[in-house]
Amino acid sequence: MINRERLKLSVIDMSELDYVMTLYRDALGQAGCVWDENYPNRDILENDILKERLYGFRDDDGRVVAAIAQDIDDEIAAFPFWTRELAPGLELARLVIASEYQNQGLARQLIICYMDIARKKGYGNVRFMVAARNFRAVHSYNALGFNIVGEADWHEEHYICYEKAV
Repeated sequence: MINRERLKLSVIDMSELDYVMTLYRDALGQAGCVWDENYPNRDILENDILKERLYGFRDDDGRVVAAIAQDIDDEIAAFPFWTRELAPGLELARLVIASEYQNQGLARQLIICYMDIARKKGYGNVRFMVAARNFRAVHSYNALGFNIVGEADWHEEHYICYEKAV
C-alpha cells in the first residue's frame, strides 16, 4: 500500500530510465494493454525525459511507481473532434502503474495531478486516446468526468478519445 496523501508528481530523471522502462515492459500482456515490444520504446522514453514530458509518482523509497507522459503528435492533434474552444490541448499518453500498486486509485490521482500542471502551463484541456478494450482505463476516465469526443482507429487498434477542460 502506498501513502497517497504524500504523493507528488514530478519530472522523471534520465537516471531513472532503465527502471521506468521495466515498468512499461511489465505492463505488456496485462488486460487491455495494447503496447508491444516496440512501443513505448527506449528512444521514446528518452525523448520524453529530455524534454521534461515524463512525470511520475514515487514510493517512500524514491522509486517510480507510476508514470505519465505528455505526447505531441500533430496527426492526433488534428483530429476534428477535439474542442477547439478549449485549445491549446495537452495530450496525455503512456500512463503506467507498477503492478503492485494497481487498483489503488493511482491512475486517477496521476491524471488529476497532471491536469493541475496543464492548467498552470496555460493549457485549456487535457486529452487522450484509450484503447476501447482497456476496460479499466475506460472506467477510470468516465469516473473522472472526461467527455468522449470521438473514436479513432490508430495503429490497428480502436480508440476512444477523451478530453476534459482544466
